Amino acid sequence: MSYARKTVLLSVCLLLIIGSSPAFAGGFADLYLGGAFHQDEDVSFSGAGQTVSGESDPDNAFSAGYRMGYWFESVRWLGVALEASYFTQDMDGADVTILPVSALLMVQAPLNPSRYASRTWIPYAGVGPAVFFADIEYDVSNSPIPGMLGINGLSGKYEDEVAEVGLDVRAGVRYMFRSNLGVFGEYRFTTFTADFEENVLGTKIKTELDVNTHHLLFGLNYMF
Repeated sequence: MSYARKTVLLSVCLLLIIGSSPAFAGGFADLYLGGAFHQDEDVSFSGAGQTVSGESDPDNAFSAGYRMGYWFESVRWLGVALEASYFTQDMDGADVTILPVSALLMVQAPLNPSRYASRTWIPYAGVGPAVFFADIEYDVSNSPIPGMLGINGLSGKYEDEVAEVGLDVRAGVRYMFRSNLGVFGEYRFTTFTADFEENVLGTKIKTELDVNTHHLLFGLNYMF
């Protein structure tokens, strides 16, 4: 089973376990959609005693995710959350699929989340580590690999998948239009470095990619 499939299965199981437990004051669930806007990224290819480096201009992409967490009763401005999300990075003929699983420390305005009144604005922020499950696929003929190996016209697929640790930071504001329902807008920044490796005609070729992404997200919040 691939890393991507494993993380989706693990995330769904964890979220179902949390969601199926008895309701408790301070619990929340968020579902969001938005855009992923990538910075120009550094990318390098190494193998056969050579390294070729450059910069890519990735396309903007779709972003989606699901978050569940808890605001503590004893410390009303502090909470924790587990989040699973999805976005892609397509650049110069390479397709990269990214599935982060984030463990977040959350802060918010000092209000009791189990007793929100309607028509309330609530700023919040969160930060934490994330495991980024990523897979890459590109055509060898559209890369520096044929030149590195000295084989003109070389073709075929370069494929690999990795799990890397990175950082997940966000800030946003919720608007509660009912005591337990709200909408939110959020800015999120994710960063990690992916080190892919594939055997091409008996030679290990490494592809190193920096992935720095700005997300603009909109979603629905449910308190329970």
